Amino acid sequence: MKITVDGKTITIRFCPERMKFEYNYGYKDNLGKRQSRILRADSIEELKQSILLFKQSIISSDINSSNVTFNNYIDYYINNVSRINNRISSTRRLLNSLSKIPKDILNQPLNQLSTQQLQQVYTNLYKTLSRNSVKSIHMSVDIILNYAVENNIIKTNPNKKCKVLGFCNGKKEYISPQQAKEFLSFLKDHPKYYVLYKPVLLYLTTGVRRGEGLGLKKSCVNPKNHTILIKGQICCIECKSQYVDYLKTESSIRTIQLSKEVFDIITDYTGNDTEFVFCNRRGKVWNYMTFAYTLKRAFREFGLPNMSTKHFRNSFVKTAILNNVPLKIIQQILGHSKQSTTADIYGELLDSDAFMISDVMQNVYQFGNT
Repeated sequence: MKITVDGKTITIRFCPERMKFEYNYGYKDNLGKRQSRILRADSIEELKQSILLFKQSIISSDINSSNVTFNNYIDYYINNVSRINNRISSTRRLLNSLSKIPKDILNQPLNQLSTQQLQQVYTNLYKTLSRNSVKSIHMSVDIILNYAVENNIIKTNPNKKCKVLGFCNGKKEYISPQQAKEFLSFLKDHPKYYVLYKPVLLYLTTGVRRGEGLGLKKSCVNPKNHTILIKGQICCIECKSQYVDYLKTESSIRTIQLSKEVFDIITDYTGNDTEFVFCNRRGKVWNYMTFAYTLKRAFREFGLPNMSTKHFRNSFVKTAILNNVPLKIIQQILGHSKQSTTADIYGELLDSDAFMISDVMQNVYQFGNT
């Protein structure tokens, strides 16, 4: 039968099996592909309403429409761009940041967003979030709006003129070489924490991230030259610990050489039947969060309650800098894509320790000794 909806005559049908009126709505998605959706209702009037509502949803989600909302454009970017170009972890962080944007801003048409509106959002967010969190949200919004500008959806990015505070690295804590040796001795023969000894030894001597160390596989260990290949990690995905074969960036895939002594210790696989280099007390692969909790308890009992796995990475850098290891080498071992990243994160070390240049110059020239 034919009915008129929004001034247009369409053909609907009655389905005796479902006892409902139906209409096959055809449309094109944002990639230009033909799609269809079967709409059903108990009466013709209800079906008309369903058709009008669905038509409105298609219009609002059309990224080429002048009325596309900020939220709909975010959905488009996440599903059609970010999931293709970025790693899962990057997409997840992007979504997490954008979830902090108020709903009234998300429901705004994209071309009606103003710098004043966004600036007010950031000002309000400072009341409940840290400056680093607000900066991350600002960067995430920038990513979406820059893409909209590139594709001529909007003419300019209103987020560019917003004022937010830059990232701030917190004061880092370090484990001195002496503390590290004492902590390793504490772990080695402890009835509960002995399984932490090997991974902690790796963290201290290489600065690898927690997930990278836990995800190190036996197949990535080379006994000929005492090297390990970092190419996967164990991480938390939707609150579940699992191994993934990707890292934070492509430059994070790297080969690190160990001393023979350290290599021999971590490759002693007694009681370990897993495919991974490290296992827990039950002989199974470590859970990402369980490892952190266990290490936290060990630190507390040892007398360093404020320490965690990230401090191994900090301490590795400090020890390397104080022993004159070039920043470029440190960058490669840490898996940073740019040397500037290493300098930015550990800038306080470069400023305060700076290879102890004054002492080096004094030792070279022996000023005051003539």
